[in-house]
Amino acid sequence: MVKVDVPQIGGEVEQTTEFLDYRDVDGVKLPFQMTATSAIQNYTIRITKVEHNVQIDEALFPKPPGDQKQ
Repeated sequence: MVKVDVPQIGGEVEQTTEFLDYRDVDGVKLPFQMTATSAIQNYTIRITKVEHNVQIDEALFPKPPGDQKQ
């Protein structure tokens, strides 16, 4: 259990997160489902695919103007 800061209510809320549905991906066990529960909300995250060390197109992460190093 952790405490999460929630500015909308002006304080902290205790939240429990469960990691479930572990699967082997390239020799590493990873949770494909995470469920978080608190007094104000509950949510579930489900992962459908994990790939390690894949090429990522750098165009997806453009640098802001003025932050270009030459």
